[in-house]
Amino acid sequence: MNSEKPRNTGGQYEKRNKKNFKNKQKFQPNFKKKVPVWKQIDSEINQLLPLYDQIEPNKIESFDDFPLSKRTLDGL
Repeated sequence: MNSEKPRNTGGQYEKRNKKNFKNKQKFQPNFKKKVPVWKQIDSEINQLLPLYDQIEPNKIESFDDFPLSKRTLDGL
């Protein structure tokens, strides 16, 4: 009888590969693509365009009374 245990060649390597494979399967990117800044600005402007008709020149006292985008108000 042979008292030597059979050598398991590559056992650790196989375990490590299985572990890495499971981690890769679990990873699912759950982030949204970043919207370009110019698209954000355009959408904000398009929302403000209908408000231009509601401007009453007699009641204007500051720039806050105008329907301006946040970036424009910050610049003023």
